[in-house]
Amino acid sequence: MGSFLCAEAMSNAPEEDSATKLPEDVGREAAWRLLEEIYRGGCVDTICQPFVLLCMALTPKDVSKIVLGPLAPYTMHFLRHLRDFFQVTFKIDEYKEKFTSDEMPESKTGADKLLLTCVGVGYTNISKGQT
Repeated sequence: MGSFLCAEAMSNAPEEDSATKLPEDVGREAAWRLLEEIYRGGCVDTICQPFVLLCMALTPKDVSKIVLGPLAPYTMHFLRHLRDFFQVTFKIDEYKEKFTSDEMPESKTGADKLLLTCVGVGYTNISKGQT
């Protein structure tokens, strides 16, 4: 609940050597990519993972947590950049879902989830007046 996932696909440009895709093929590719995002799970899709982690790193000096699906290669590189530029490290744990008494733990679907936790650096805009 409260999650927005997206996926996109596009046809080849007419100038490219390969033939352009039919609209049905582009729609099928977009649908498969969206199903992949749903399978991966987490609070945000793969494309938005680095943006959310940047917002967490720049927040006031407080603990931030988020549940993500498997990390994309770009996200792993981005975590290294955050460590190098802001000296922010993320604690990465496996997310264990809490089940109620009437739910079966065997009904787990989708990829394994990760719980990422960090303490923000307290970044502020110095050109704004201090209050």
